[in-house]
Amino acid sequence: LGVGGHVVTESESGDDCIQCPFHGWRFGGDGQCKRIPNLNESELNALKAVVKKWQTIEKNEVIYVWHHSEDKDPNRYPQDFLGNNDHNLSLKGIFLKLVHFNYFNIRSYK
Repeated sequence: LGVGGHVVTESESGDDCIQCPFHGWRFGGDGQCKRIPNLNESELNALKAVVKKWQTIEKNEVIYVWHHSEDKDPNRYPQDFLGNNDHNLSLKGIFLKLVHFNYFNIRSYK
């Protein structure tokens, strides 16, 4: 989500979507594309743009994304080490894994 950019959140956009920081496409929690700049509703619906949903959990001030090659549900979860912070633990540093992927512009293939 937004590697190298800023993902627009609900409090910023006023809706229940996340927005690609590069292209401005907005996706709902169901994976359906809800808005593409410069497209009207009928053009958007004709594209049937959708992204795969991933199971996520927010814990320890980090968002974890579960990915399984066979689409299996999570069989383990991160420990809550900040909730019971008897040892004065804190998160420091940047926890970012860059993911490189191939993509293409859908409008180019019409």
